Amino acid sequence: MYIYIYIYIYIYIYIYICYVVILLIVLLPQFKSRSTSFLLMTLLFGSGNFLTMEKGFVAGCTNDSEWCPMPEPCNVFGFTDWYKVGKHCVKYFNKLLNFTDAEFSCRKTAPGAHLVSVHSEEHNDYLLRIVKKLNPNDLRFWLGGFEFFETGKFSWTDGSFWDFQIWTRGEPSIYTSAEECVEMNWKEIGRWNDDDCYAKKNYMCAFKRNGIFKSGSISLLLMMLLFGSGNFLTMKKGFAAGRTNVTESCAMPKSCKVYGFTDWYKAGRYCVKYFNSPLNFTDAELKCRATAPGAHLVSVHSKKHNDYLLCMVQKFNPNNLRFWLGAFELFKSGVFLWTDGSFWDFQIWTSGEPNHMYTSTEDCVEMNWKETGKWNDDSCHVKKNYICAFKWDTVLKPGSEKME
Repeated sequence: MYIYIYIYIYIYIYIYICYVVILLIVLLPQFKSRSTSFLLMTLLFGSGNFLTMEKGFVAGCTNDSEWCPMPEPCNVFGFTDWYKVGKHCVKYFNKLLNFTDAEFSCRKTAPGAHLVSVHSEEHNDYLLRIVKKLNPNDLRFWLGGFEFFETGKFSWTDGSFWDFQIWTRGEPSIYTSAEECVEMNWKEIGRWNDDDCYAKKNYMCAFKRNGIFKSGSISLLLMMLLFGSGNFLTMKKGFAAGRTNVTESCAMPKSCKVYGFTDWYKAGRYCVKYFNSPLNFTDAELKCRATAPGAHLVSVHSKKHNDYLLCMVQKFNPNNLRFWLGAFELFKSGVFLWTDGSFWDFQIWTSGEPNHMYTSTEDCVEMNWKETGKWNDDSCHVKKNYICAFKWDTVLKPGSEKME
């Protein structure tokens, strides 16, 4: 009886060896550049990822750079020295800058460019491959992630959602102002760490491939050629434009004709809504993100839109006009950004404001303090009402009215 068992075992082993040999013959040309260990793992277990994704886990090409393929070149005219990663073109810059300067350097490189955001394990691996190839002796570089005002909540400078994270063990060091900006490759390759925003590091920029030459981007491209992107305005205290003494007779914006959001109002390409529910700046921003796809605290880019927001709050809450906009100062730099990642191309400050730049006392922007229709920097921890906004074309469904 035992002899039959041995025969079955030998037959099984023989069949399995033949199977492996056949697979080697078929697959070996495809794996010439890959390691033997990877090939054997593929034969034995397949090519899928069988590990459960956990916080801090990195899969893919983190310890085997010699066979990891680089992403393809970006097929956008004028940016063929960038690499294609998902919907973005990305480029590594071997130039040491602090986080804020790196972000604004990115904005000058291409329309809509920011420090790179990461939304999947695959994209994280691509970035690692790029830096391993271009600067193997110094792998640390800035990502576009940062902590919101010592809250333990992180965001991306391009305004995209924080839907992926891959921290070094024991990181991040949250709830302090010592380390608020995110880098890759400190201590553990392929993982993230929060570090001092004033530290100088290399960095990686990214822009959306399908957005660089959309409607309106030609004028933006011309502005870049003439002035560079980023802040087109010089920060001047008390600068005002447009009509600020708007009365109760001001014209309300039209209703937003997007299915499911008809109680919002149309302001340019955005649908906006006022919320009479006081929250601190960070909670207001996160609340906006939960209300609609792509929603943020509202950004303002013209005197007309500023007046629309003023009309709305005068209608819905005339006894308390103060509310949060989506603007904040980036790490005591004197430079202001919008949470939706859009450019800072308009400002309308109350006289003498902003008056707490370069400190962490007042980092967030409100409207209607002292002077109606104008802006003020205030403590981000103060609770105020707020206005949310999203681009209507991100949620437009078949049958919805197209907005002009």
